[in-house]
Amino acid sequence: MKTRKILVGIAAVAALLSGIYYFMGEKYKTKEQKTQTVVIPEAPPINELPDLEVLMADQSKINLRDVSGDVMLIFFNPDCEHCQDEAREIAAAKPAFEKWQLYFITSMDAKLAAEFAVNYRLTEPNYHFGHAGVPEVFNSVGALTQVPTILVYKKSRFINKFEGPGTISQVQTLL
Repeated sequence: MKTRKILVGIAAVAALLSGIYYFMGEKYKTKEQKTQTVVIPEAPPINELPDLEVLMADQSKINLRDVSGDVMLIFFNPDCEHCQDEAREIAAAKPAFEKWQLYFITSMDAKLAAEFAVNYRLTEPNYHFGHAGVPEVFNSVGALTQVPTILVYKKSRFINKFEGPGTISQVQTLL
């Protein structure tokens, strides 16, 4: 019985000493030991461009999600008079658009889009013409109620949507 009391006493003293060491040891740690630096990784830039595959006039395919920078998506029909008027206005104001990538997208044949580019003198490297099907466009950008419809993205972030004729002057206010 004496041995048992001695063992319990030793265990109690050991528990007491380890508790004192644990709590008192915190007091003597340096600030470097107490402070933990948490490094939060930088968030990737937000890309709000639609996930839409476009067949370009040269028969190559691009996904608009992979495009970067300042982008305008112009949904148009080559035989639409309002679209033709907008193309004339863009051609007349080329310097305002030179730092932008303009993607003209039609549901008609991509070759018609390429002819449209030539007819309206939109052949600089920052003008791109291609085709995307109506269901694919609907699934990626939603319903388009009018042509032309222009979606503006600055640094891949959505800025504004313009629908119908006479919107180029409004678009230019964003440039």
